[in-house]
Amino acid sequence: MHSVMDYHDAFRILREILNIGQGPTPNYGLEHVWAFVDLLFDGPIGRKHMSVKLGLGEGSVRSIVRRALSLGLVETGRKGCRLTGKGESVVTAIKSRVRGPYNVNLGDLTVSSHDAVFIVSGMAERVGSGVALRDAALLAGAKGATTMVYTRGILYVPAVSSNVAKDYPDCYRTIMSLKPSDGDVIVAGTAEQYLKAELGARKAVLKLLGVED
Repeated sequence: MHSVMDYHDAFRILREILNIGQGPTPNYGLEHVWAFVDLLFDGPIGRKHMSVKLGLGEGSVRSIVRRALSLGLVETGRKGCRLTGKGESVVTAIKSRVRGPYNVNLGDLTVSSHDAVFIVSGMAERVGSGVALRDAALLAGAKGATTMVYTRGILYVPAVSSNVAKDYPDCYRTIMSLKPSDGDVIVAGTAEQYLKAELGARKAVLKLLGVED
């Protein structure tokens, strides 16, 4: 009987895409590889469209596809690239822990014009001040990241707001519309372009999960 894949296993497999071969270090990171398989989870997609969606040159996209093919995560056909059963299992394992991205407007709570939100289940105790997650988002090109925790019916931002419902009511309504559960962490990347906000949020989530230094 096969054991069920968890998110640690899933990201370990995705990290292999970065480590295959002896050539130069790829100019993309684990956040791009994660976004790549997320895109394919919705159905086949061509490489040119993929390049736009990932913010990468076509050469980098070809590299990701080639490496994913070698790991049995994807296959190619007339409609483009699509996930195999193994690839779908990887994405499903991640989605069991992380929901998103959600394209929302969090107003004054964030520092730029576009916000991308992920909800990570059961990680409230690992947040700390949220500074490490913000710094991770900056490395991915975002303007910043805001980390919220939902526990015992209260949504708060460490060192910023002990009660988002009171201090940022519009933001609170937006987040609650996403139906967080007790112990969830809400990570919002922010940037002047949505893609950078999303990649920043992904990088911050990877830091929170402990699957990237």
